[in-house]
Amino acid sequence: MFELALRLGVGRIVLVDPQAVEEKNLNRIINATYADIGRPKVTVLSAAAQRIGLGTDVVPIAKSIANTSAVHAVATCDVLFGCVDSAEARHLLSRLATFYCLPYIDVGVQIDADGNGGVDQICGAVHYLQPDGSSLLSRRAYSLEDVRAEEARRVDPERYKGLLDDGYIKGVRVEQPAVIHLNTLVASLAINELLARLHPFRLGRNAEFWVTRLSLTGGIISEDQEPEPPPCEVLSQHVGRGDVSPRLAMPEIVEDEVQDAS
Repeated sequence: MFELALRLGVGRIVLVDPQAVEEKNLNRIINATYADIGRPKVTVLSAAAQRIGLGTDVVPIAKSIANTSAVHAVATCDVLFGCVDSAEARHLLSRLATFYCLPYIDVGVQIDADGNGGVDQICGAVHYLQPDGSSLLSRRAYSLEDVRAEEARRVDPERYKGLLDDGYIKGVRVEQPAVIHLNTLVASLAINELLARLHPFRLGRNAEFWVTRLSLTGGIISEDQEPEPPPCEVLSQHVGRGDVSPRLAMPEIVEDEVQDAS
């Protein structure tokens, strides 16, 4: 997604990711090399943007989005892209988009293993969300029970040590999954969703399109034209609240030094 936005001439990109490059990431992080192992992912991508030299201003934040400095930086953006793999992270991003009135494009991929070395399903989805409309929660992309379970596992990992953290591929542990083809495809759909909103090119009204789903196993890419679910009852009360204390009305947000990301 970063590479596509960069090549399309986006003027400013705020990157938030607390993780460093590992060897197992090299087959799915564009521009990462063995020399980058141990460096923050956002630093590697920012350096790549400078080498390419298209003039994009990249703000790398090597922290979790659950920090006030990261929330503050993202709140200054025009649109939010989410590429996370947990309900807890999706819920936090949904709140951030709602509090600061940001359109939010969420990207998700999944591969279901058949247990015999093959796959049952390769799929993905791109959701377009507005702060005063339906949310990933009301669309049932996750539940509050999922969020609570993940939070409990994070706070008390011993209690949940028997749970399998599947990551990309459900039903089997894979340290270095070959998912670059799927990630790139879904990322392209997400960028096209943004472009469709900026430069309407669909035959129908953009309001009719709120989620794009794909199945590589089924050979299907579909844009749901059913009515969008109603506004989210949980998040709608927070639309446009902006800076509050605690940040996003979430005590778990870590207070750290907020720097000017402009």
